[in-house]
Amino acid sequence: RMSIIDVRAMLADLRGMSLPDRLHMPGLTKERAEIIVGGLTILEAVMAHLRCRELIASTGGIRDGVLLRAFRGTESAGE
Repeated sequence: RMSIIDVRAMLADLRGMSLPDRLHMPGLTKERAEIIVGGLTILEAVMAHLRCRELIASTGGIRDGVLLRAFRGTESAGE
């Protein structure tokens, strides 16, 4: 879970870092280090516009959701 306050704090921290500093952050790949500030800026704007106070990041992917839906028998031909 991540609140909009957390997003804003992370964004402020990352905006204050140079790209070389972001490249040395554990778990942040080179490709992500280059775009993380832009992505978080968009995320913060969308959350603010929708008045979303919190988001939940899924550890699963789209395939996980499709499989779960099929397993539960809720998939229909129209979806």
